[in-house]
Amino acid sequence: MRIVVTGGTGYIGSALLTQLVAKGHLVTALVRSAEAAAVVTARGATAEVGDLQDADWTAARFATGDAVVHLASPGDASSEKLDRAVAGAAVRALAGTGKIYVHTSGIWVYGDSPADMNHSLTDARSERSTGASGRRSDWLASAS
Repeated sequence: MRIVVTGGTGYIGSALLTQLVAKGHLVTALVRSAEAAAVVTARGATAEVGDLQDADWTAARFATGDAVVHLASPGDASSEKLDRAVAGAAVRALAGTGKIYVHTSGIWVYGDSPADMNHSLTDARSERSTGASGRRSDWLASAS
């Protein structure tokens, strides 16, 4: 399977990239720099250097995969902007194709108060829904 991954040099992304390559998948990692490209290439992935906030660039690369996994995050106040840009590119590239899209986000969606972030998976809820497009959506979030 051809899988496009963002965040392939991050904590979760690097582990996922390693596992996907080990299982024989053809992985393309979208990275921000030549240095990051060298890291993912050494792990067996093909690197594409660019800007995830460039919707045309991102959508074109997403369209080449059988599946897309978005794990990249700057981990700061710009995280929401990046997630929105990537989700928009995914819709453009994958709508109506039946291809798999996995989108992760961080705890920033709960706000910046430590009280807002005091959640655990023991309090989690999961939900499955089918949107107007007929696409199934599964998600896991804090119950609070």
